[in-house]
Amino acid sequence: MHRKTLGALLHLLLFSGFLVLTIGTTLLAIAHDGPYDFHHGWYYLIYELTMDVFGVAFILGCLLALYRRTFRKPPSLGHRWSDWWLLSLLLALGLTGFAVEALRMHYTQVEAPIAHWSTVGWLIDRSLLSGLAISTAKTMHLAVWWIHAILVALLFATLPVNRFLHIITGPLNIATRPARPMGALVP
Repeated sequence: MHRKTLGALLHLLLFSGFLVLTIGTTLLAIAHDGPYDFHHGWYYLIYELTMDVFGVAFILGCLLALYRRTFRKPPSLGHRWSDWWLLSLLLALGLTGFAVEALRMHYTQVEAPIAHWSTVGWLIDRSLLSGLAISTAKTMHLAVWWIHAILVALLFATLPVNRFLHIITGPLNIATRPARPMGALVP
């Protein structure tokens, strides 16, 4: 990617957001299901802030990709409906992730000093969920969590047939490329 293009920026935001959110979700699963729960203290606070920052980067990358595809489409981009579906799926993943966070914070009543580290979740909780009953928030949290999990499953199930496959094949292609210059004949 050319370094100073919209395409480069949106790929950086999408890639870094996806990578950090994937690592963060894996760490959360390890802390929750592993032998030792390390998800507390300063680690927890920095983890929450990092996940929010990269969650915003991921959503911003999705929005920039949708903008580029709609208003500034270069001729090199294809015209497949699956590209729109993939970008919509990725955006839905980012949005439902923040909805799950905000609903969890609401029904567990996270205290203000700690809640501020989950900036986006806290803002959603304070602005959109104020007045929502705790029991309703708990039910909504479970429902949105399942929607989020189904969207993740859809992403992985459709990975072999959508454009997102290049996150796997690109690095493999670079790692296995020949050392000789492209187009050079083997003697």
